[in-house]
Amino acid sequence: MTVQVLPKLFVDFCRQHPEVSIEIAGGSTAVDLTRREADIAIRATSKPPDTSLGRKVCDFRFAIYASPHYLKDNKKVLLQEQNWCFIRGSEEWLVPLIWKKKAHTKQCTVFESGLAMAVLNAAAEGMGVTMMPCYLGDADDRLVRVTNVLEPLTLELWILTHPDLRHTARVKALMAVLYDALTPDGDLYSGKRVRKKSKVMYELE
Repeated sequence: MTVQVLPKLFVDFCRQHPEVSIEIAGGSTAVDLTRREADIAIRATSKPPDTSLGRKVCDFRFAIYASPHYLKDNKKVLLQEQNWCFIRGSEEWLVPLIWKKKAHTKQCTVFESGLAMAVLNAAAEGMGVTMMPCYLGDADDRLVRVTNVLEPLTLELWILTHPDLRHTARVKALMAVLYDALTPDGDLYSGKRVRKKSKVMYELE
């Protein structure tokens, strides 16, 4: 989300608050608000830390996607036997939803990266299917959704800060901007904005 969404949200804010500078901390490791590694965190989580304070934006869901040309040649292949492109570590989330054991995921992994956009592009080029947050998969015209949303993996999207900063003007102002900017796309983050050309090939409970 940091690369795809946030920079464009900060343009007007920085114009209105030229005295405030913004630094985005990306990566796969969540920043620690209690250690003041950041003033604000936008986090997809099953439960916000008790040491944080914030607002829920919406639900945050995942689904499985592939390119149409990949599906054309592989539409009769069982989902667990497809070629898979994974964001590093995400294959564990699909056990036991798709595979009974983690070891089974390695047998069909053809591409893996810690960079979500690298994995998305690999799937879009036809390397295989991939699990993606709906806000990425459903927004990319090169991909179609091949499953319903993965309800067991549902998270919540939160804007969080440390309680000691809740009255800090710059923090309050930026949190309000982020909430107002992200909320209209709540249907995209929650997996409710499905393009017409997507077709559910595999029903998952």
